[in-house]
Amino acid sequence: MTNHQDEAEAADHLDWEGPIEVEVIEAEVVEEETLPPLDLDLPDDPVQANAILIAALRQSMAQGAEYLDSWQRSAADFDNLRKRSLRDLQQIRSVAAERVVGSLLPTLDSFQAALELPAETDNEIKLLAGIQATYVQLMDVLTREGLTPIPGVGAPFDPAVHDAVTHLGDGDTLVVVGELRRGYRLADKVIRPALVAVGPASDLATDSTAADDDQDEDSE
Repeated sequence: MTNHQDEAEAADHLDWEGPIEVEVIEAEVVEEETLPPLDLDLPDDPVQANAILIAALRQSMAQGAEYLDSWQRSAADFDNLRKRSLRDLQQIRSVAAERVVGSLLPTLDSFQAALELPAETDNEIKLLAGIQATYVQLMDVLTREGLTPIPGVGAPFDPAVHDAVTHLGDGDTLVVVGELRRGYRLADKVIRPALVAVGPASDLATDSTAADDDQDEDSE
């Protein structure tokens, strides 16, 4: 009788209405990283085994330092090679630009000589205007490439950029009093010095005063 009562009470406890909600917890499986076994024959004595392991560690650290040093040297060599290649490329570009621009300097001389010719008729004036426009376009292109004219008349005489073919007097301060052929720089390099006549600065001032007097007389 007692067993039947226990079974009835158990049935009453197990009697439920509706589904039972069960929370499922997913556990992350962590795989243990396995290291390759050491190729060492370790003795049973812990002291001796520790000594062997320490020696092997020191050897590995020394080998790692050697590999790091080799890698750093290779990286430095590659960086030096890259910089040297960039310098060589820049030099090739500079040489090519100098050769092309240098070959155009006689053309600039021809333009300047043509622009100094007097224009009297309408056709000559129109022709001179066309030459002037073409010259300006050409100089604009060459200026963007780094071409700049060397200062001429009125500039202090500088043997580094001026080739003096005529001396019109001596003095403490010599200046350019005449320009026979214009000189040019390409970037910071003189590709053609200017052919000039030099003289004292006082002569240039005298010439300027005389020119102003002539203009005043012409205006009167």
